[in-house]
Amino acid sequence: MEIAKVVFHYFVRNYNANQAAQELKEIVQGRFKRLGITTPTEEKRIRNVQHKKICEIYRLVRRQIHYYVQNSYRKSKLGRFGNAVEIDESIFAQIRRDGKKEKIWVLGFYERGTKEARAIFIKDRTEDTLTQVILENVELGAEIYSDFWRGYNGLKHYFLHRVVNKQQRGNGTSEFQTTNRVEHLWATIKSSMQMYSSSFHVPHLQMFLDEAIWRRKHKSFDDRIEFLIQLN
Repeated sequence: MEIAKVVFHYFVRNYNANQAAQELKEIVQGRFKRLGITTPTEEKRIRNVQHKKICEIYRLVRRQIHYYVQNSYRKSKLGRFGNAVEIDESIFAQIRRDGKKEKIWVLGFYERGTKEARAIFIKDRTEDTLTQVILENVELGAEIYSDFWRGYNGLKHYFLHRVVNKQQRGNGTSEFQTTNRVEHLWATIKSSMQMYSSSFHVPHLQMFLDEAIWRRKHKSFDDRIEFLIQLN
């Protein structure tokens, strides 16, 4: 139970499992000396048990955050009460499948006014896929800002679709004719996920995205602790 509390502390502070294990290693080694445990075999056995426990706790907490975030997405869409929504897509990884490189895309949302953000893993950038995901996350008739990507062509049938020409400067009201906010979202999410880049697999990508969105919303240590206590 004591180890679980310490690991929970590391998770909230955005340590990955390997970093947490390394920090705990020093704590455990100190206790070995006090208990008179000095054999390398015993030290390795206990450290391995700890690493497994750390990964188990991380998976449990991450899964609970994932469920909460996804439920909140289903309960409420963006773009209500006249708030405009910026959307953009970004590459998060490249994998090799059947001898070919395949890009892993994520679609981002940023609601002006509330500053609420979302990041959704998408299988491709086709018009059908993008339209479906956007309809699932944005209210019909809402004002949407995007770039010129052809996958957004169908949005005009469901939303007030504004297309931003990033090459054209000085025309229109720059504060509104932009997707800068959602593009800045990528830096926040990728920075939060950078330490996990070698540990997440594509099927689990959405869980890591939801965790990054959660960390963006709950920035302070106290906020995260309070949220997780209420969640449980």
